[in-house]
Amino acid sequence: FVARYGFDPEAAIMAWSGDNPNSLVGLGLVSEGSCALSLGTSDTLFAFLKDKPASAMCEGHLFVSPTGDYMDLLCFANGSLARERVRDEFKLDWKQYGEEVNRTEPGNGGKLMLAFYGPEITPKTSGPIVRKVGLEEGDVSGTCRAVVEGQMLGRKLHANRLGIQPKQLLLTGGASVDKCVRQICADIFECPVACISTTASAAMGAALRAYDATTNRPLEEIVRPFVVTGEVTQPQPETFDAYRRLFQAYQEFEEASCS
Repeated sequence: FVARYGFDPEAAIMAWSGDNPNSLVGLGLVSEGSCALSLGTSDTLFAFLKDKPASAMCEGHLFVSPTGDYMDLLCFANGSLARERVRDEFKLDWKQYGEEVNRTEPGNGGKLMLAFYGPEITPKTSGPIVRKVGLEEGDVSGTCRAVVEGQMLGRKLHANRLGIQPKQLLLTGGASVDKCVRQICADIFECPVACISTTASAAMGAALRAYDATTNRPLEEIVRPFVVTGEVTQPQPETFDAYRRLFQAYQEFEEASCS
């Protein structure tokens, strides 16, 4: 590289990495409690961990960093796939979908839906599983809320099993623009939710890691100015009891449906 491209012979070299580890840095997830959820065709949860999970992992991916820290990655195949399926079933656009959700109360009166319209990764299933509790045919509002609540309860359930307890959750991806999705997410995880608009988190993370190789400043200090978030959605404490009850019901529901 010195001979071919004229690199400085004394240039520092930073080991390359993949898109997911670089995205962790590019999203600013460099301290304990940092967590992001990408809401796309599939949903992906990234988390920074100081310590590896205490129990054996039966799902997800755990990456070891040269710093001695860990990155956890959970992928959920039925993300927008499920949300769009229900939207289309009731012939709604996304604005109308949000309006239907807002016609119901947090906790949805105990109504639940497992919306695995295709084989799921977390938890692993061999085929589609679509099951409902308390939802009658034609219950548009209840079904719209049940899909989003069920998804977020599932994300929390599998994150908690790996010791992930977010202090703040960053949302990215198409569904993150929906206020009702952000509020449900904040209330279920019981933490602030912020949107992040970067579409090149891996490239940003790679650049920040390269800069980190040339300085003695803490990585958290380097990263902070480059992570720009939008409006922060605060959790509503008055919803916590309802969602804690629903969380227990969802755990039993998912385990019974997928066993």
